[in-house]
Amino acid sequence: MKFLQPLGFLTALLLPAILLLYFKKKQVVEYRVSWLELWEEVVRETEGLRVGKIRNSLLLVLQLLIGVFIVLSAARPIWVEGFQGERAVVALDCSISMKARENGKTRFEEAREKAMEYVQTLPDRTRITLLVLKSQCGEYLADADKSGAVRALKEMACSNESLDVERAGRLLSAYSGEKAVFTDKDLSLGAREVKVGGRLDNAGITGAKYDYYSGSLQCRVKNYSAAARNIGVEAVDSQGKKALEGITLPSSEEGYVSFKLQGDPGPVTVKITGEDMLEEDNSFVVPLGEEYKTRVLLLGDSPFLQKALESIPGIKLESSGNPEDMQNGYDLCIVARKLEAPQALPACSLWNLFPGEEMKAGKLEQNAALEQGGEALTVGLSLTGAYAAGGDYLKQGEGYGSILLAGGKPVMTSGVEEGRRMVYSSLDLSRTNLVMLPAFPILVRRTVSWLSEDREKTLPSNPPSGFVTGEEGKDGEAAAAALPLMHDLKPLLLMAVLLLMAAEPEVYRHEL
Repeated sequence: MKFLQPLGFLTALLLPAILLLYFKKKQVVEYRVSWLELWEEVVRETEGLRVGKIRNSLLLVLQLLIGVFIVLSAARPIWVEGFQGERAVVALDCSISMKARENGKTRFEEAREKAMEYVQTLPDRTRITLLVLKSQCGEYLADADKSGAVRALKEMACSNESLDVERAGRLLSAYSGEKAVFTDKDLSLGAREVKVGGRLDNAGITGAKYDYYSGSLQCRVKNYSAAARNIGVEAVDSQGKKALEGITLPSSEEGYVSFKLQGDPGPVTVKITGEDMLEEDNSFVVPLGEEYKTRVLLLGDSPFLQKALESIPGIKLESSGNPEDMQNGYDLCIVARKLEAPQALPACSLWNLFPGEEMKAGKLEQNAALEQGGEALTVGLSLTGAYAAGGDYLKQGEGYGSILLAGGKPVMTSGVEEGRRMVYSSLDLSRTNLVMLPAFPILVRRTVSWLSEDREKTLPSNPPSGFVTGEEGKDGEAAAAALPLMHDLKPLLLMAVLLLMAAEPEVYRHEL
């Protein structure tokens, strides 16, 4: 058994007060009487002298037990399950929610202390591996001894990233032996978990975006608290102009706050006003102005596409005919010409209007009707009367979804390759009436926005859209293995205190 708060034993200094009050209450007043033999005879026959003595001290025993149990509960006793094996894996949640501050320390600091206490309970020959769980989960230290693991734990720091549950699960499954996860979430990763912290009393900004067409900024706010909360939100532009709005949100709900901005506001900082358990998600910077615009390269000549791109505010469009220019640090490259030779793909997101022959699946019929695919980029678009007068359709690559269909065949698809967003389109813009419809510039704007979304999340450094990526607390075999590693004995002690306090009046009544 270990004690998380040994200073709680200082409350034992109050125990002598119980003895003092008890014996002060038990003062005896002497009276002279002529004869006690009959009274003593009654006591012997009904209870017996020994039982009477025990009963006289039972109330004191109960009160002392109540005091002792309160002292122990103040010291926070825990029982750590025994370790079996030669290897142990200690995984520490380093995501943003672990920066929440409770009782003068962050949840990460509490989790780190518990992890060090757990490591000290392991046998001396145990080899310990430390893992960090966040958006980019990974191994922090491998096959260390106890002292090395404790030193490494002291050096570990928390991040502002969300926790990717799926990556964390895959990482843990790659290791054998005893596994312990220290977190403030219900993860169920197939390992024993040590939970820190309670329910967050926190409101956070989960996103903010500026609409150039209406000149308004929309901020998405979430209430993580257990009760409804009035949340004040302030927007400050680069000139120091402020605007304040408020919103009332039920527990665990999200809502939007809108600000009307005038002129060229430059970068705008949106902040939640008032005190909060977690300050790191209370501020969000919306990058506005020339230096924050998305750099887009249009490689090739496509008049209809160029006109649609020029109508999009918030991007800085450049045109080129040289494929080598794709390597000049653009945020998004749009290939609108056939490349004569294989080219090294840029590191940024890519929209390729001339995919290679290996991606084509066949020829379209003449005047194939255009319709929406399964992706959200075409939701609400009116494609009535739109058609493609021939051309190719694409193969449905693994992990790719259809944006646009022609005659039921995919002609525009989207997906992610090696962490980079990709869009492929085989639709010949010179052989379709789509470019003449209002839906075309909207589709182009949505496609550019989706391709540059990753950049918007990282420029500048803003809090993630949520504390967890993936499903928290999934049911299944993993959930059954997610048993607690450290058992908190404080609830049991408090329950014993309540039971003894309930018995105390009955004993007191018998003493009267």
